[in-house]
Amino acid sequence: MAQAKPGEMPTIWAEALTRLATAANPQLLSDAVEAARIIPPAKKSHAGLNEALVALAANAKLDAPIRLSAMAAVASGLPQVSDEQFALLLASLQPEQSVPDRSAAADALARAKLETIHLAQLADAVKTVGPLELDRLLAPFERSTDEKVGVLLIDALKKASALSSLRPDSLQQKLAKYSPAVQQGITEVTALINVDAAAQKKRLEELLPSMATGDVCRGQAVFNSTKSACVACHKFGYVGGTAGPDLTRIGGIRTERDLLESILYPSLSFVRSFESVVIVTTDGRVVNGLVKNESATELLVTTGPNQETRVPRAEIDELRPSSVSVMPAGLEKQLTPQEFADLVAFLKNAK
Repeated sequence: MAQAKPGEMPTIWAEALTRLATAANPQLLSDAVEAARIIPPAKKSHAGLNEALVALAANAKLDAPIRLSAMAAVASGLPQVSDEQFALLLASLQPEQSVPDRSAAADALARAKLETIHLAQLADAVKTVGPLELDRLLAPFERSTDEKVGVLLIDALKKASALSSLRPDSLQQKLAKYSPAVQQGITEVTALINVDAAAQKKRLEELLPSMATGDVCRGQAVFNSTKSACVACHKFGYVGGTAGPDLTRIGGIRTERDLLESILYPSLSFVRSFESVVIVTTDGRVVNGLVKNESATELLVTTGPNQETRVPRAEIDELRPSSVSVMPAGLEKQLTPQEFADLVAFLKNAK
């Protein structure tokens, strides 16, 4: 069911997943919840599945990964988030957590109905979240116009370790309803994100000599770690995601400088068949990603690791090449200088 990814969940599927979710079969529960997350129920006739997912999300006796997936799978987001659930979601965003858990927590928070006090705490948390989660965590702030919350978020973004992964257009779109004071803050944050070509070249030249200290074996551990999350998007051998290019033999076609540049500034160049596009819908929504599949009626767009969006052709107002890569910038700030050198050494040796 999960791999089929139909545009709309068949009712018979929703009924089957509801039975598994309410029976709490430990062998199938995790897979059933993940299928519900990938194909979220949209019809009112699927209310039973939605209720089952909300119950799983509230069940503190279940393992955290199942609860997180259930929270992320609830159609239209959790209607109410308890303090205990919110604490779990915040804890699951930390860099040392697994990529699936961080992704589920970010998805759940992006769609949940959060109280002002929770938004204030989430604003503080964006200082330390990784580049894969930061953009998604702006979504709940889009549903607020509280100036105090907006100012807290702006102050946190200025200190965020993953700030360079944020797209200025996304920030401006999601905070467009806030006061002039917050809009001024957005301008200041945008200035911090934008780096000119001369500064990028200087940064590359400064870092290149330190790559000589890299160790291939340690670099393999970094590549597979939850901190770098490389395998979430890139395949290496038989393991990894498909949102980005296969890196199994990347060292045979890219120089050390190329590898360094692609990690530091992923939007400077694109691998063929992995060129991003920007889609602007008739209701003003902006989607940045890779077109993975298309039909006469819709486009299937990959927007991140395990993240896909269906855009009906009838709702597309504009489609153009994007200058922003799906791979977020800012990875080097999640790693120590030695870990970064080790990662480059590993990729350089992949031939």
